[in-house]
Amino acid sequence: MNWIESFLSALRPSQGSGTAANVPDLIAGVTAKRSGQTAEALAAFERAAAHPTTQIEQVMIVRLMVETHLAARQVAAARALTEKHPPQGYVGSAAAHAWLASGMVAEAEGNLTAAGEAYSKAVKACREAANPPLEGLAMAYGAAVDLQAGSADYAVKVLREALPKMLSVGEQENSSYFQGILGQALIATGQETTGAGLIGQALETSVRLNDIGRIRLWSFALAERAFADARHFDADTHLSRALTLFPPDEASEAHVRTLTLYALNDLAQNETTRAVASAERACALADAPDMSPVVRQRAREARALALKTSGRLEDAIAEFAALAESAALSPRARRQYAAALADTGRPAEALTVLEAMKAAHTGTLEEALALRDIGLVHMKAGQTTQAIAAWVAAVPLCEAQHAWATAVRVLCEISLARRSLGQPARALKDIDSALMLLTRLSEHEVETRGVVLSHAANAYAETGDIESTDAFFTEAIAIAARVGDRAAEAMRLGNYGWFLMQIGRPRSAVVKLERALELGEALDNPVQRGVHFDSLGSAFDQLNDFASGHKYHEDAAALLEAAGATTWLASCRVNWAMTCLSLGELERARDLLGQALSAMGQVTGAADVRLRAETALANLALREKQPDAALTTRLVAEARTLENRRLLADALAVHSQTLADTGDAGGAKSAWDEAARLFTMMHMPQARMSPAWLSGQADAAEPRPSDLA
Repeated sequence: MNWIESFLSALRPSQGSGTAANVPDLIAGVTAKRSGQTAEALAAFERAAAHPTTQIEQVMIVRLMVETHLAARQVAAARALTEKHPPQGYVGSAAAHAWLASGMVAEAEGNLTAAGEAYSKAVKACREAANPPLEGLAMAYGAAVDLQAGSADYAVKVLREALPKMLSVGEQENSSYFQGILGQALIATGQETTGAGLIGQALETSVRLNDIGRIRLWSFALAERAFADARHFDADTHLSRALTLFPPDEASEAHVRTLTLYALNDLAQNETTRAVASAERACALADAPDMSPVVRQRAREARALALKTSGRLEDAIAEFAALAESAALSPRARRQYAAALADTGRPAEALTVLEAMKAAHTGTLEEALALRDIGLVHMKAGQTTQAIAAWVAAVPLCEAQHAWATAVRVLCEISLARRSLGQPARALKDIDSALMLLTRLSEHEVETRGVVLSHAANAYAETGDIESTDAFFTEAIAIAARVGDRAAEAMRLGNYGWFLMQIGRPRSAVVKLERALELGEALDNPVQRGVHFDSLGSAFDQLNDFASGHKYHEDAAALLEAAGATTWLASCRVNWAMTCLSLGELERARDLLGQALSAMGQVTGAADVRLRAETALANLALREKQPDAALTTRLVAEARTLENRRLLADALAVHSQTLADTGDAGGAKSAWDEAARLFTMMHMPQARMSPAWLSGQADAAEPRPSDLA
């Protein structure tokens, strides 16, 4: 028995026998309505109404026509029908149908109070007529209004009472729809898994019935849930299904919302070009005169976000500024507005935006996010201490709101900042705090886990704990590969290659670095590519293939210079200079080190790069038979203040050779003994070597290639 027949049969016992002659036309109308064929549906309903029918059936047909008009956004036509068939002219179930139609029109017009009152009167009329199935339908419509008004708990209670009444006659269309509404209400009350399951069932029924409007509705609802959980592939699947069911030029709110979310989901997947295109389409359709201002604003926000991500910063700032003047920007958009200002060299303006947000959201997660972004602006401006202060204030706010993913990411930023200040011990404590919070992350936050493990690997690489470092790198790389984040995978492979090279495994390092470069070919990231080339150069240097090392360092420097990556370029020039020393190109080495030190004199922070450059100069002085004990003494002292074991070991090694060359054998031995302990602790290949002055062999400081994995 189809739902029309079952519904009519439920009416007959108490309302008199209707006629089945109009059933084929009713079925044709409902089928056309489901598939979005408005004209065909209305024509079929008019044919059904032309048959001799009971008053109840006549008003029910009016209600179906009202639903059809509203689905096609023809609110005025729907209103005209309800005015032609006012509920005051009917009693019993007929009055209930009329009240339902009036409530639907009021709801479409945004008058939830009038809609709720109409649905309540429909329930009362059904009870007077002893019509439980129709009563359940009226109750469900009222519960949906309660949900929109923010009374989710009450909506759940009413829907759980209403659905059994509707299902008692085997009706599927409306009962499955309100099953989905119950799912939304459950999600709003925190029962997300159960709610999403009900929405999924509603979608399955809609697909089976070929109900185009509700397929789009539930696909969007599931996409929203997936997007919130960072399940971007699932969100893409649901949104793609919905978008295929909209006519390309349909300027409806549902279409604009779907395109807007599609753009945001693309941004989350680094599909920037597609995101810009989707956002532009959403904005074009949102210009329709009857579009909700909120829907239009969200589309424009998405376009601004997409423009910013694509690098069109000035266009993005203009869009953000216009939105800020005409309407309240969402917190996320306001933060991105500040980021765009900072990226275009306007940190003061960016901080003004963020400080206002912080003040407006005291004690909330939004305050924590504002503090996080304040830290990022300070860091971009070279104000590391201020950045750390903002981030330290953000962490407890995140924890209080159970925003564990944000908390651990902020802790990683603090750790990175402390390392740049030469505070590795404190940086490691911040990473350990982040690692302890990993158990709080949900199963959907695997990308955040990867970020933390990647930071942990880089921090632990400085401690000599090669087992933990190796494990962190391995899992972080595997996570990036699993979620399809090629940029993160390439970066982590590159860092892993650098680590392997540092512990004397250059052949393994070359394999990882070449894979990183292969993954990075499709990415527009010259800085990352330059860093990987530089690391490859150092790996080949360690294999005594200085010609290859020289070429990789040279290519790396060209990329980094073109990209304006000052600190990375200086670091590369130091590595390149060491290659030149090995090749006997002393003047070239001196020139490269001079360029590196000159650049570092104009950059705040990066004390490690300056120290490495001066340590290389001390090596150059040794090659020129001009040992400078005063220089190496200062370098050892500075390395101790930076708490960097690798730099201290290198400084002690050159200090040892310098003291030996100036006749201080005791000082040379003491310096080398400490350096050797550090090299051993850090598992560096220098631990397997002896300085030339100690062994009396000119080549004793060179490792044997067979020793290098």
